Amino acid sequence: MQARRAWPTNITQRVQLIVQNRVIRQVLDSKVQLEPPNALRLLARFPFLRRIPARMIGLGGRPEHEQTPVG
Repeated sequence: MQARRAWPTNITQRVQLIVQNRVIRQVLDSKVQLEPPNALRLLARFPFLRRIPARMIGLGGRPEHEQTPVG
């Protein structure tokens, strides 16, 4: 089970790192007001799209389910 979870976990962590480096760091280092990235503008314009990143962070790319015996 752990081997199956390693790859999706690494992908999720890399995406978080990219967001941190591209978005959050720019905002913290900037002295002027920045425009939000296109992806954030899309999320602001279409609220139903907000489910996608929330689901990917919360469940990952490959959600696992423990098989329980019937009975």
